[in-house]
This record gives sequence, C-alpha cells and structure tokens, in this order.
Amino acid sequence: MGWSFRQMSRGEMNADPIEGEFFTPEGLADSLVRESIQNSLDARRNGEPVQVRLHFSGEGNALSSKTGNRYLSELWPHVQAIEGGRSNLPNEDEPVTFLVVEDFGTRGLCGSPEQDRDGEDPGGSEHKDFYYFWRNIGRSRKEDTQRGRWGLGKTVFPATSRVNSFFGYTTRYDDDRSLLMGQSVLKIHRVGDDRYCPYGFFARTGADDFQNPFDEDDVLGQFRKDFQLRRTNEPGLSIVIPFPDVDEIQPEHMVRSAIVHYFYPILRGELIVEVSADELHFRIDADHIDEIVESVSWKDSPYGADQLLHLFAFVRRTIGLHESELFVLPEPNPPRAPDWNVGRFDPDTIEAIKKQFAEKEMLAIRVPVTVRPKSGDDRETFFDVFVEEDPTMAKAEDHYIRQGITISKIATLREKGFRGLVVVSDEALSTLLGDSENPAHTEWLEKATRLKERFNWGPFTVRFVRNALQRIVGQLLHVPEGRDEQLLKNIFFLENDTDPGHEPTKKKPKKPGEPDPDPDGPPPPPAPARSVFNLQKIDGGFRITRKDAETLLPERISLEVAYEVRRGNAFKKYAKWDFDLGKKPIVVTPVGASCTAHKNTLSIEPTSDEFLVEVTGFDSNRDLAIRAVKAKTEVVDAETV
Repeated sequence: MGWSFRQMSRGEMNADPIEGEFFTPEGLADSLVRESIQNSLDARRNGEPVQVRLHFSGEGNALSSKTGNRYLSELWPHVQAIEGGRSNLPNEDEPVTFLVVEDFGTRGLCGSPEQDRDGEDPGGSEHKDFYYFWRNIGRSRKEDTQRGRWGLGKTVFPATSRVNSFFGYTTRYDDDRSLLMGQSVLKIHRVGDDRYCPYGFFARTGADDFQNPFDEDDVLGQFRKDFQLRRTNEPGLSIVIPFPDVDEIQPEHMVRSAIVHYFYPILRGELIVEVSADELHFRIDADHIDEIVESVSWKDSPYGADQLLHLFAFVRRTIGLHESELFVLPEPNPPRAPDWNVGRFDPDTIEAIKKQFAEKEMLAIRVPVTVRPKSGDDRETFFDVFVEEDPTMAKAEDHYIRQGITISKIATLREKGFRGLVVVSDEALSTLLGDSENPAHTEWLEKATRLKERFNWGPFTVRFVRNALQRIVGQLLHVPEGRDEQLLKNIFFLENDTDPGHEPTKKKPKKPGEPDPDPDGPPPPPAPARSVFNLQKIDGGFRITRKDAETLLPERISLEVAYEVRRGNAFKKYAKWDFDLGKKPIVVTPVGASCTAHKNTLSIEPTSDEFLVEVTGFDSNRDLAIRAVKAKTEVVDAETV
C-alpha cells in the first residue's frame, strides 16, 4: 500500500501542472469552499438536502508521524525532490494535521474504477464520476444541469496541501462499494537517476501501471478511524487533505466563505454546511445562518453582518413568492437575439413594473429568453429578477445566482440604495451561462470559446442576463416621456453622406406672389433610408448592433469617430494624436463581424445577422461624435483588428 509515480521516457515533453493558478486570485479558502460544495451540489441525490462537513484536526487531533507515515512514507522522496518547492514543506517527523471535507445526501463517485478512456462505462453505470474525478485534469463531462464545466475544481485539493496531495474515500449509492485512492500533483522531478512525471497515486498499481483503488475492509476501516471520518456506509465522498496550509485556510474563513458563496441554497434548505475545529463548531443552515453571521468577524471582508442580514431577509421574501406573483416581461415575437432595447419596455410594461414596486415594495420579474444551441432545437427558458430599495445602503448591491452558486465578480447595478438579485434556475439558460464561466466560476465571459462553439446568440444572451438589473432599475427610476430625438445628441452625431462637411440643404422660402409648385411636377425626394443599426454608449466607448430583424443589413458599415468640439465640425478637427482606432489604447471587439480600422474610420463587415461591435479605450472625460458614412475606397494600409 503506497504511492507510485510514472517514470518519464527520453524525449517526453516537459510540462509542469499549472491548474492551481486558476484559483490563486480567489484565495485558497474561498476556492476550496466554492469548489468542494459545488461538486457536492452537482452530485445531489433524490432531491435530498446536501450536507457538507469541513473538519480541521488542529494540532491536538493530528496523527503522529508514525501513524501518518502509514499513508505518506513513499510520498516523501518525491515531495522532497521538487526543486524550488513549497517554502512551508513539512518534515517527515512532524505530526500530520489534516482537513476533512465530507458530503452527505450525494451519490458518491459512481462508475467503473476500470474505465480508462472516454466512452461507455465498462460496468454500464449511468454516471462516470470515478473516471472523471481520478483520471482527468481540465476535462469534464458533467451533465448540462450541473454547475461545473472545466474539470479543474478538484485541483484545489492538492493546492491546499503543503505536500500537494489528497485522499478520496467514497461510498457509492448504486452498488454500496467503498473505495479509497489518493492523488499528488507535484512537478517533474528526479529521485536518484530516474525522472518522474508530476502526477502520483495512492493506489494498488498493477504491472501495466494502472491504478486501482483500495477496497479491503481493514484498510478502509483504519483510514476512517485515523482521519476521524463521520462516514460509515452512507453514500458520498470524503476528501482528506494532509498538512493543510493554515496560513491560507482557517475555520472562520471557511465559515465566511460558505455564507457568502452559498447563502442562496442554504436559505432554500437545500444545503447545510458544518465547520469544526478543536472546540469550535458551526452548523450553517436556514435556521441558524443569521446568528452565525453575527457571531463571526467580518473584518477585512467586503461584507458586513448588517448588510448580510438585510440580504437574507430580502432573499427569504423572494423564496416565499409563488410563480404566479412574478410579473412576466414580454419577449419579441418571433424570438431574436436578446436585447433590452427592443420589445421589452412598452408603456404598459413600464407602468406595471412601477405599480408592482409601489404595491409590494419589491420587484419580482420573470424574463423569458430563447436559447439557440447550434445542435438541437431552440429552447424557451427564463431567469428571475428581484429588486428592492433600501435607503440605508451607501451603494448599490447586486447578486447573481446560477443554480445555487454565487457568480461573485459580476456587479452592474449603479443606483445607490437598490439591492438586486438575479436567479438562473432553468436548465437551458444555466447550461449556456455555465459554458461562459471562467474556471473559478466567478464571471460570465461573452468571449468564452465554449460559448461560441455551442450556441447562436451566445454573447448576446450573456450580456442580456448580466445587464438585467441595470436596465430594469433604470426603467424604474427614470423613463423618458415619449421619444426624445435629442437624447444622444451630445454623445452621438449620425448622418448618411459621403462629404464630411455636408450640411443639409435648406428649403428656400416662397416669394410673395410666387405660384404654388406644380402639383404635376417632379415628386419630392424619397424619405431618407431607415437606419439599420443601433449605437449605444458604454463605459469608455460605444457599441453598434443590428437595429431589428426586419431591416436588411448592408455588406459593409463605415463609421467615422471624433471627439466633440465646442465649435465647428468635430470630424474636420480630428487629429491623429487624439486616437487611432487601429492602435492601443483603443480596442475593437467584434462578434459576428470582421473589422478594419485606420485613424478615425472603422469599417464593419457583418458575418452574422446578430452582429455586435464594441469600441473602447477613449478618454472618458470627452464626448464622442460618431457618424455613419457611405462605403468608400478602403485605406490601403488599414490594420486588421
């Protein structure tokens, strides 16, 4: 019973693991809590509440070095051989502290331990958890309804350990088997004259180097006893992290992280988190979360106890609502790329939103949206938006939840005194947004490769959901009466004429006694063509999109851009040192279009009906003048963006 690392052959590519870097910005405590609970919620069984136990041994309950070496003796030579390894590497004779992460109400790591490649499970299991957990890094086949996509979440376990290793003990609900393995993620290293790859396993290794888990009753029983597992024969997964980095991870940090990142499923009664260490014990559930918030310190945290208690009261109100109490926004018919500018805020809708807010002092809105997978049929889906006004708040506060997990890096609400909540629970939209997330599941990225590969309208849909609170609150606060033709006069100047200095021709007044024009004379000139695109101001620049589905897109759209001036024509006064659209700091970001830029001219060739182009990097203290011009000869040395 011990550890094994594969020996590398000559000419084999040298590549050290970098997966742990994905979680460094978040901090190990936040990352460990987010990833471990996310995996547990993904494996939820039969609608039961999921219970997650986080237990620190501390120095008092640490294993003796003798007992610890029962599990680590063959690992030490490899850990100690890493050049430039961890500065806090423990000694062999040091007592083995440990952190236990156990879940209950889950299915465990189902699937055949013999599976060694993608495809059908040799045992015919519906789930392939064992194969993807132990034999894959950065690869995941999680179902669409689940929270994870990257197959990187488990790499936070070795990153948390001072010996970069962990053990996994699982009991599976489908066959009641209990299995034990371990994994170490180091770097390429030498022990003696032999060179070893970074990944090692605590397992029974056969002649072909294939790792099989331990399943002997005496081995499993001793492991449960040594590491104080609560699990006996209940389905689920127990992770043991030897030598946790206590400088980065402390019990109170874990309590705060569980509350901040998973308050929503906790308040819904879908999740219970226990944190224990020495004499400390917290049980975070729907009934006790308020008192726990008040009992821990929020120093050096962006949150405060009062702020969280107000948030929880708000969330409880939203949870208590019946679906029939939500106001359903209209969706354009036929469905089109999601856009807040078209078909969402007619006068009746705006009046209904304001009435609901006045009567209930809270907005509860369901927003329909259509998801278009590139393979398969369109899917009608939705998300829910909740808003309340709180005059005690010093700034805006918004929260975005996708199937229980908080997407913590999104903040779009700017209106002081408003608290907002966006909840995505439907499978179809959750799938799309999950494919847009970064590895740490803290952001929705419009440019995510997986999003573009799998969905039409993908970037538009992500932006639509992200901007929901901002646009809905904007309608609540200030709605222009009627159509304001001059609304964007100081931001955008649009015209359709080739001549930059063109002035519209003024009609000469009729002289006294002059006869009226001949009614049979030449007809008046045709009305100017309707604009085919929308221009919208964004932070540091502008966005251009198609106006609506009825207008025919031209092959090319040409824009001229300049800084506004107090007198004269802004475009004539453009100077090359103002900016160059083809050079930094200006950034042109096209979606469904190709662009060329030169000086202050941007040429756009739409490649998709639902194109979008964003141009940013301008001086935020100056207004922009923008106009569309007829296509003209392209500049020879134009730079492709």
